[in-house]
Amino acid sequence: MSIVNDAAQRLAAALRTVEGVRPYDLGANIDPPALVLGMPRLTFDSYCPGQITGATFPVFLVVAMDERAQLRLWELAEPVAEAIESTVDTTIGSCEPGLYLAGQTELPSYTFTVEMSLS
Repeated sequence: MSIVNDAAQRLAAALRTVEGVRPYDLGANIDPPALVLGMPRLTFDSYCPGQITGATFPVFLVVAMDERAQLRLWELAEPVAEAIESTVDTTIGSCEPGLYLAGQTELPSYTFTVEMSLS
């Protein structure tokens, strides 16, 4: 296993603790409300040549498109943030509203930018 895979597994385990949402792998058919762990941006430190020292994961919180979409996103944002930040060496850089493309359908979402130290 790689250091990035280990970090992704720790983060995915934390996301599975959030009540009321279903975790999915990237590219899976989702049934909202859902959490999807995206591909991380990797960081390399000049003091450790060739070694990955950090990862920044997008975590997508996705809900159905209906009249309660905003309310559901607002209600779920804090429990998701708490789960993410319960992971060791992890912080949330930002949480941006947007649309998540699920198949051919755009769904309301928040994208959490999750920064993890891997050194």
